[in-house]
Amino acid sequence: MKLQYRKTYIATIVYCICTLFVSKSFAQTVYYSMSQGYLNDLSTWSSSPSYSASSPTSFTANNQIFVICNNTNKTINGDWYVAGEGTKIIVGDGGECNFTIPAIYALITSASVVVDVADKGILTIENENIPNLGDLAIGNPEGNNSEKVGSTVVYAGSGSQSIQEAHYYNLIISGNRNASSKILLENKLIEVSGTFTPAAVNCDWSVSNSTFVFNGKWNQVIPAFNYYNLHTEVGATKTLGGNISVVNKLRIGAISSLDASSHTIELLGNGDVVTLIGTFIPATSTVKYTSTELVTVRAMDYYNLDISGGKRVLEPKNIIGVARTFTPSTHTTTYTGSTLNFNGNSKQNIPALSYYNLQISNNAGASIVNGAATVSNKLSLFSGVISTDNLNSLTVTNPSANAVTYGNSSSYIAGPLSRHMPAKLSSSFDRWVFPVGNSSNYYECVFSKVSTGTAIAVATVEYTAPYWKTQLSGVVSGVSVSVSLPNAPSSSSAIGWTESNGGALHAIGGTVDVDAKSI
Repeated sequence: MKLQYRKTYIATIVYCICTLFVSKSFAQTVYYSMSQGYLNDLSTWSSSPSYSASSPTSFTANNQIFVICNNTNKTINGDWYVAGEGTKIIVGDGGECNFTIPAIYALITSASVVVDVADKGILTIENENIPNLGDLAIGNPEGNNSEKVGSTVVYAGSGSQSIQEAHYYNLIISGNRNASSKILLENKLIEVSGTFTPAAVNCDWSVSNSTFVFNGKWNQVIPAFNYYNLHTEVGATKTLGGNISVVNKLRIGAISSLDASSHTIELLGNGDVVTLIGTFIPATSTVKYTSTELVTVRAMDYYNLDISGGKRVLEPKNIIGVARTFTPSTHTTTYTGSTLNFNGNSKQNIPALSYYNLQISNNAGASIVNGAATVSNKLSLFSGVISTDNLNSLTVTNPSANAVTYGNSSSYIAGPLSRHMPAKLSSSFDRWVFPVGNSSNYYECVFSKVSTGTAIAVATVEYTAPYWKTQLSGVVSGVSVSVSLPNAPSSSSAIGWTESNGGALHAIGGTVDVDAKSI
């Protein structure tokens, strides 16, 4: 046991000695800029913040840190070349400091040297040569009990510049550029946790294959811009500050919300252009899928939804909510498996299309417009009245008795409703509900004990006071009919039928249920 303990003790000593040796070999010398002078002058630097120590002998030695401080505005009056392993430049020391690289002189760094920007530090780059960016201090949102305001990088050239891939806090791209100048963001990941200000004018923006990520843990504003890929990540709400276009992909990431406000999002990409993991807040915005190629329309809530321009596939899961206007594509559109819910708070138009699932959740109601609409799976009436007529009709082609659900006194069809019924029924126990009424009240009609021929039958029911106008296509027989009224019928009420308005009435009879207001 003593031998084993002694061996472990010796190994521990060796490890500690090695650690101390390595730490010492990588020691860095910190130099601070003086309040006066240009940064490319060795004599304006001191290894003491009080200027009482020596200046560096070279800007190219290894393991040197140059902290730009002691003045709110610092610059250079000649090219400044900085190199060396383990060497870096830091703009600011926690106080306000703006280091400007002028257009006529460059900060030239070796591959191993980076420029960090500390809290409250500003790096303004007017030169076309962009130094390697390192750690850019991330601030806290306004209103937090913290003095951290983060770092700022300003690209302020008068000509072409390439925006470096980095995680920025505040990013500003400004300047009245020269004719034919270009701002390049190709193949770059640009992360912004604070503000992004694309203010440069008189230039060509090249964003191909770039990705902008707004990833502050606090609320952010996404400015008007032509993004290639746009992501929201990390948390809080990202609100549009203007109209945007997304050339390729839009991603709304986990625990983040994208609030479109009253602006327009134009989606130009093909295929699956929207990834929705977080929350989309449509407010009063317009989302346009404008590609001429095949595009999947993501299932989420919209205010105005425009899918015109090319072939479209509505996502065959979840619900596509439309609160105001739905503009369909004039090209081939696949609705199979999808659900559209018209869920606004002012009356909406429902275009005459071949829906799979159609829902209404709008107390103000809706109208079928521009022709005959069909529902191939399920019609769900949650709230609001759908208005139809002979030209703007609604037909549920799914012959299942359960293909129409939730009709009630606050949600029904005001006008004709057509339903398919299966072939070869024989006194079926199923009930085919026709939730119809007029502009004022709900007058439900139900078919049961239905028998049909060898082909699917179609029944159309419309309430035209005091009649339920019924048209049948195909063989239908032995039907038992019940109706519901807005007010309880008298005990002597009964159902009758006539071949035409004002024609001879033939009594069917029926049992009155005063409590259920039905016969």
